[in-house]
Amino acid sequence: MIHILRAFSLGLVLLAVALSASSENLLSETVTQSAENSIYLTFVIHFDPLPAPGGQVLRQGYERERDNLAWLSDLFDEIERTKGPDFVPKLTLEMGGDHAEYYSEDPVGLALLKRLRAKGHSLGTHFHSNYKAGPHLWPDGRSQNTPEMRRRVTTDHIKAVDALVAKIIGNADPTAIRQANHGITGHFIDEDLAQQMGFDFFTGGRNEVLNLFFDHDVYNPWRPATARESGGWPLAEETKGHWILVPQAPVLGAIGEHFPLPAGVPPEYTQGMRVMVWQDLSIPAMQRKFWHLYLEWLQRQKSTNPTDKRVWVFGWTEHTNNLFADDNRYGNNRNLRDEVRQYVFWLNENFINKRTSEGKLIAQYATAETVMKEFRAWEQAHPGQSSFSYPVRQRDWSVYPYQLKGLTRELMYAHYEQEITIFRAQGVNAHKLLKTDGRNWAYQNGRVMSTRPTWPIYLLWSDAGDRTIDFSGVLSGTVRCVAGRSGAEIAYEAAALRVSEEPIICTTRP
Repeated sequence: MIHILRAFSLGLVLLAVALSASSENLLSETVTQSAENSIYLTFVIHFDPLPAPGGQVLRQGYERERDNLAWLSDLFDEIERTKGPDFVPKLTLEMGGDHAEYYSEDPVGLALLKRLRAKGHSLGTHFHSNYKAGPHLWPDGRSQNTPEMRRRVTTDHIKAVDALVAKIIGNADPTAIRQANHGITGHFIDEDLAQQMGFDFFTGGRNEVLNLFFDHDVYNPWRPATARESGGWPLAEETKGHWILVPQAPVLGAIGEHFPLPAGVPPEYTQGMRVMVWQDLSIPAMQRKFWHLYLEWLQRQKSTNPTDKRVWVFGWTEHTNNLFADDNRYGNNRNLRDEVRQYVFWLNENFINKRTSEGKLIAQYATAETVMKEFRAWEQAHPGQSSFSYPVRQRDWSVYPYQLKGLTRELMYAHYEQEITIFRAQGVNAHKLLKTDGRNWAYQNGRVMSTRPTWPIYLLWSDAGDRTIDFSGVLSGTVRCVAGRSGAEIAYEAAALRVSEEPIICTTRP
């Protein structure tokens, strides 16, 4: 028996070495950044632990969530038929071992995943704290938060997902499997073991902490520092680190807490939060956040500094258990088919395959893997250059990683309302938003509402140089405007409002 265990352990070591070598080959490969420095939009699907009373995973639960993924696949087929493949989001399917075990045995589920991969969607690994104790037996190991349990959880999920990936790609070679499955995220992850097993990038997670200070997410991939290097600070950077992080937000359509609060953040930034970061991911908030990123990206496109052409990304997550057809609600756990459809259609209408007045492609869908490879190409062209770093644990505008500080300050906690189209002929973009003074948005009876007063603000910029417009049909009298870069305040008469290529926020509220 001892000899068998030693042989098994040796086999794991050899497999880890082989997979690590394949990862090193991926990392050392020469890559070229796309000539289109557009914004990448990612859509990550997490397959969270299935219902498992007593640890026994229910097949019925698996089939229901498999059918939710089939619904999403059908929606994408409909979009492809009506608008074309460029308008279909590219999924990053990050799965746990309990799902993978059923998909491996289920011809219907396996055919669905093969079809999605053939259409350009990618695979990855995601898990919480359950571990494999037998066929379809995945008990929770949270009560045993030890290095040994983390190693077991990590190993069990990687092995189960790798076995599924081999069936999807029709190739059991460890190098081929890791090339198809090298992105990972997990609650109980042993990062050192995952690195040894050949994984090289994370999706989401620590980027969410930026919301504490600026009410928006990180817009660029980066190499995060380890906990040892950063003192546990999630937004630290180590340009020579092993891991690449491709940021994306948590659940599209949700308002609530997600990702553990890091230590050392002053209480004024965490007021009202329990143990996690409060984030507004409702559709009006996500529309506002994308406009914010678009305008930051647009300013960088006019720069002659080559480092401004770094990789830009905006993404979100859904779980397969968010996508049930019914619309029953319980707290913030809402079924979100309508939100997915609404947001994708809005992006397709306004940004996907659209170009700026100078002919630059604005946005395109991509998998997290594609973004990771673009980042590696950018790194090779800019060795040692920082992509993203926020080293302090409070709001500090002197180290804010983006240029439009005034715009960020004014847009915090705002919800997008609509475009005001009457100024298009003059080359001026105008949009109305609703502003409130804090984290006041919530769902009430299925509607997004603010628990405190709101007031209108207006976002304006020109695509055609300096312009003066008559804005008195929208606001009257003296208008207070804030410059997008500096945050300086300027007073204009609404009938003679000056607008330039630098965005401004205007309101009549003092």
